[in-house]
Amino acid sequence: MSEIRQNQFNICRGFLFLNVFNWAINPFQGKSNMAMIAMMMPILPGKKDTWLAMMAQMTVDNKAEADAIRTGAGLHERSFLQETPAGDFVILTFEGDDPAAGFAKMMADLPPEFAAGAMDVHGLDMAAPPPPMPTLIYDSRR
Repeated sequence: MSEIRQNQFNICRGFLFLNVFNWAINPFQGKSNMAMIAMMMPILPGKKDTWLAMMAQMTVDNKAEADAIRTGAGLHERSFLQETPAGDFVILTFEGDDPAAGFAKMMADLPPEFAAGAMDVHGLDMAAPPPPMPTLIYDSRR
């Protein structure tokens, strides 16, 4: 597990967001000219090892299937583990032509066991509607 953690995740110590859920849309104007959605979810206390095991299954055992779901939704996903004194969080970014629509398609195409894992690790009911997207406050390229 530690090898996967070191090789698959960018791990930072410090503070990022302390909200339970934080979503943002950023019209990223880099080389890709793709839009981006960023979101952060808590890892419930005592569930980091469960989350790491889920990520190992997704990024090693089922990588081709996980990648195909995201590609089929028109998304490029990045997942980060953020460890803070206030608890651990997952930071996700999704880039694509229409990442909000792609995210909805990806969620619909995920296997049922993923929804059970999201409830266990994050307390996230994937059958419920997502929270509204917030307003972009700062963009260093605009």
